[in-house]
Amino acid sequence: MKKNKRFYFLSFIFLFALLLGACNGGGPSSSGDDFTIDFGGLSDRKLKVRESVNVLGLITVYGSDGLNYLKDTVAESDCTLTGNNNILTSDEPKTCTVTYTTTVNGKEYKATKKFIFEPYPLTSITVNGITVKYVLQGSTFNVLDGVSAIGSDEIDYTSRLNVTSSNCTVSDNVLDTTETKVCTLTYSIDVEDIKQEYKRHIVITDEELVNHFGNDLTDPSTIVFGGEDELLDEDPAHNMRIWYVDGDWAGCGPRVTVKYNLSQGGLTVISENLNGNTNNWNTQLYYKTDKISQAGTYILEFDVFAENERKIVFDRKTQSSGVSVASMIGMDANQQIVVPLKQGNNHVRVGYNVKANDVIMMKVLLGKTSPSDADNLGQLRFSNFSIYNASKMGLYDFEIRGLEDVTIKAKTEFDVTQGVSVIGNDFKTYNDALVVTCDNATITNNKLDTSKTGTYVLKYKAVKGDIESEVYERTITIIGEDEHINILTNGKFDTGIDPWICDGGPSSKFVCSVKDGKLTIDVNNSGATLDYHGQVIQTGLTNIKAFRAYKVIVKASSTTPRPLEVRVQEQGGGWNTVYSKVINLTPEMTEFEFDYEAISTYNQIQFGLLLGKFEKYDDIVGDHTVTIDEVVLTDLGPLPPEEHVPVGTTEFFGNDLTDPDTLVLISDGNTTRANDKINIWYNASAAWGLGTLVDGEFKIENGKFIADMKTLGDANWHVQFNYKTRLLRESGNYRLTFTVYSDVVKVIEVEDNAGKRNVTLQVGENNLTLNFNGRANEPIHIYMALGKASGDSATRAKLEFYNFSIKKV
Repeated sequence: MKKNKRFYFLSFIFLFALLLGACNGGGPSSSGDDFTIDFGGLSDRKLKVRESVNVLGLITVYGSDGLNYLKDTVAESDCTLTGNNNILTSDEPKTCTVTYTTTVNGKEYKATKKFIFEPYPLTSITVNGITVKYVLQGSTFNVLDGVSAIGSDEIDYTSRLNVTSSNCTVSDNVLDTTETKVCTLTYSIDVEDIKQEYKRHIVITDEELVNHFGNDLTDPSTIVFGGEDELLDEDPAHNMRIWYVDGDWAGCGPRVTVKYNLSQGGLTVISENLNGNTNNWNTQLYYKTDKISQAGTYILEFDVFAENERKIVFDRKTQSSGVSVASMIGMDANQQIVVPLKQGNNHVRVGYNVKANDVIMMKVLLGKTSPSDADNLGQLRFSNFSIYNASKMGLYDFEIRGLEDVTIKAKTEFDVTQGVSVIGNDFKTYNDALVVTCDNATITNNKLDTSKTGTYVLKYKAVKGDIESEVYERTITIIGEDEHINILTNGKFDTGIDPWICDGGPSSKFVCSVKDGKLTIDVNNSGATLDYHGQVIQTGLTNIKAFRAYKVIVKASSTTPRPLEVRVQEQGGGWNTVYSKVINLTPEMTEFEFDYEAISTYNQIQFGLLLGKFEKYDDIVGDHTVTIDEVVLTDLGPLPPEEHVPVGTTEFFGNDLTDPDTLVLISDGNTTRANDKINIWYNASAAWGLGTLVDGEFKIENGKFIADMKTLGDANWHVQFNYKTRLLRESGNYRLTFTVYSDVVKVIEVEDNAGKRNVTLQVGENNLTLNFNGRANEPIHIYMALGKASGDSATRAKLEFYNFSIKKV
């Protein structure tokens, strides 16, 4: 049947007319008594003093016809409105009432909303501008010049400061500068419940000293984003740079935007948005001085107010982008200085060794120092920066270092000064100024009475003439003679899993939980391999020192018999292994106990139980559960000194070539593993032009390392021998001797102090000698290329290495 097109057309016109009437004019065609306006968002709004708000941006206005009438609404208030009468603020606590009027077809509809301006709470007062100051003798110096006291309520309390001096005269805030001396000033403030004191030193000198920190933190344009390369390229450099790591960097997580503000001579960095990232250089603060013409020791000082107790890290810097950068005092190439901050005010002092025309580079890491750090890093406010030549500063203050809390066994001798040092503001040592006391225990000739168990608080102070440090405290816990002193925290899992970290890698094949005081790890081993993932670690250990003996105790079981590697290693840096031990777990709970010697000190140590695939072990077949009942790492005391051992008698090679498990075949170039393991490295990638690898036969047998390469291809450096000795206690010259038997004339490449060079092996025994400049706390790395060497036609050989010996000469 044909459809009636005319009927459809008339229907469409009728519907369009209805819609046009409803939309015409943006309002109801007739308001009538039944029309109403519904105002939304009228609940009271609390604000802080000086906070601004758009009062029209916080409400909704809809008619009973469903249309939005916000554009027909105006705001009025008993307080002042600005910005087209939309913006409300107040400089003092008060309540403002805003009246909203909406006019529709000449009729007004009204509603009100209260805005309550509350004061910022006064929880602290920060005193700025009280850095050390060098004043010319006879000049006028007002102790409040450049000083401000700003409360957390953003009110200026400078007028409430009271300044006194213990050894100089202050009259009407003017310091007597008639004689050269160091004046100790005390800035005290007492407001409501806030009572604070700050020490400041004013050095009255007969020569004018230069503060090389050229940014007084008053110009916002000098705070910029960028990294160290940008900063080093600047000349002159008076900018402070904030840099954050991109997620493209391994382990850094997502890029974050670092919030900051500059006010009252201080830089506040807001680290709340680090998203729990565990990388310790996630956010960095940089500054570079101009070139310094006079060589010497220079001291960087500043104040930092920490919202929460936490740490910051100084990273060492020596050379970059062709700029000669001063080195930090007491820092080696792989080291960092970790600075603990207490909640509230902190004074930080760092020294630099400066050569003529060096710049001083400040590089401070503001992110986490370890995954176990709390996520809430809080805000940091930096102020009072100065850099002075230490030789001209004079002695005015002491810092006491090495005061870690320790646990010792009863009746153990404990010297309260051992490992403790007193450092002056000039970075010289003043240990003779140390005074140690204890309120509830006896100290005789620096020895603490350890006859009774308990907790004792020792108080440390440095006194030299009229110069006196603040009082530092440390806690000494004395336990029973038969108890273990566990360096690890929560070794019995009594308080759950923290601070242990269970790392299952990118999959969910590794699930940890604490049940009945034991850590259980459910391992789902079906499907893809576990690779190296699957480990239980504790990070950030700083109390494992060089030349000491340690004991490890692990009580564990596994529903399926399997190996587990206990590894103590450097955290970060080269990830050097300090010690590792493979234990074999069975369904029966077993206690494993073994000792090791630490011959190195690293900034931080990581202790781990490795449960994934690792050296010399295939994947464990089948799902299973590993149970850890207890883990102990305890300090057995210092190793006997080596000084009495004559030169040339101590053996450093450390591998007697009897344990096959010390031979490791690797193809990823990882030669950083220590612990007396011989690493045979190969690369079969065609991209390197090496062709296809055909495995040779490598083994350790009867005191020999045997490399049968008859089936290997012809690649240059196709196969490499890598070995790292145990770490050396002393720097010096070391000599390696060894014998290698070859069944053909064979050229290998070796490396020592003379560099890389080819050595031709004759048929039969060959006695070789290599010389090395060894460095304390580092291993000697032995490298030989066993593949085809330049000019060598007899590539395929069977080599036997034995009689390895390294001695100091």
